[in-house]
Amino acid sequence: MRGPASPLALFCSSRSAIISGDTTNHMNRTIIFLSCVAALFAQPHSQSRHLRQFGGKTGLVLIASARDGWAVATDGAQVNADGTISRAEKLFRIGKDGAVAIAGSVSIQDPVGRPVREELDVPEIVRTWINSHPEASLDSAIREITEQVSGDASKFFSARDPGKHAGEHSFTLIFVGYANQKPVITGTRYFAPVAKGKPPRVERITVSADPGLVFVFGPGAVAAELLDGNSPSLKKFKASSAIANYKASSPKSLTAEQFSAVLATILDATESATGKALSGKNTVAAPNKVVTITFALK
Repeated sequence: MRGPASPLALFCSSRSAIISGDTTNHMNRTIIFLSCVAALFAQPHSQSRHLRQFGGKTGLVLIASARDGWAVATDGAQVNADGTISRAEKLFRIGKDGAVAIAGSVSIQDPVGRPVREELDVPEIVRTWINSHPEASLDSAIREITEQVSGDASKFFSARDPGKHAGEHSFTLIFVGYANQKPVITGTRYFAPVAKGKPPRVERITVSADPGLVFVFGPGAVAAELLDGNSPSLKKFKASSAIANYKASSPKSLTAEQFSAVLATILDATESATGKALSGKNTVAAPNKVVTITFALK
């Protein structure tokens, strides 16, 4: 049984764009508010010519910068305080300009056994804001959701002893889209505070949006093997049309639709038995979701 909930979220860019994709559902409630947190700048933990990796133990967000837009894919798993796994919606469209994806622990819950349990529910913050602003630009989403997220996170974390999770990565919000007629990818990584009464530490994500790049937020061993590896591992997935086409082409030439198939294959491979063995102790599970954001020609 999960206790009462609470929300959270983050940001990015703007431009006239067309977005396609499906939608799933999640739950929860409660709001906490106000406060600012000092930020550092996050860099990929590892990278190859076309791959940028940001680590993480729970969930997987994949983003590809295509010549005509973006492809974004997420898994649908959330690890609860009691160790069970439930569904979570981690990918939301914002107006016609972009999308926001959530990586890591999308719902931070009080331990089981407390008489009153609260929850910092990141997707619920995002969902509530977007539902109230269906025609919002990405710029306004960046400004307003970020303000609420930072306040909610600060109030929630500062009232609790982080214990063994002190300083650990908690979650990341990534926004992609178009701003001032240019593709943009940006966001923030949140880390549990080092002690009770402290705000969470945050790192701003600032990376290039050059076409052909694939960004991995979460376990990246499978993505690296499929896109750059030469071992016999994951043979079935390497033989798929999506990965074969990726390797036979210049990544810069691929479209958002072509990249969406690549990202979907990486998710499927990560969730396979071989992929789980390659990724180690990470929780990535269906239902998966993929959207494309394509440049709107005028």
